[in-house]
Amino acid sequence: LDRAIEYYKLAIRNMNSMDSLWRILNNNSFISGFYPAHLNLGLAYFEKGDIWHALTNIKESLKGGQETQNSVNNMG
Repeated sequence: LDRAIEYYKLAIRNMNSMDSLWRILNNNSFISGFYPAHLNLGLAYFEKGDIWHALTNIKESLKGGQETQNSVNNMG
């Protein structure tokens, strides 16, 4: 779990950097985020018993729209 958390955080950080570059190149018209990674990071934190970080990341993942919300709902 620790390695998964490390890699999800790295993926989010790298994607955020790419989003920033993309917004600069396209006049701020593209904002996406990496919401599936936030969801999986939240689930990894949940498995470790770190509820605060789990909920924070799952909440962030919900900004990804209906598809991400459906994924969370399907998990129960």
